[in-house]
Amino acid sequence: MIRERGKIDALYAMLESIAHEICHYQQWLEDKELEEEEAEEKGSQLVDEYAENIDSILEF
Repeated sequence: MIRERGKIDALYAMLESIAHEICHYQQWLEDKELEEEEAEEKGSQLVDEYAENIDSILEF
């Protein structure tokens, strides 16, 4: 994946995949139907928010 996308894009894809599955887990915990569209949207949003704040997160 790194060769195809480069390090940053590969990392983003992996984080997005994990975030997507976390969203499905939240849906399951809330006894909701597992909705792909919602998981994709919220997963991307989580990773985008993380990427926007990573510098401030690392400054502790």
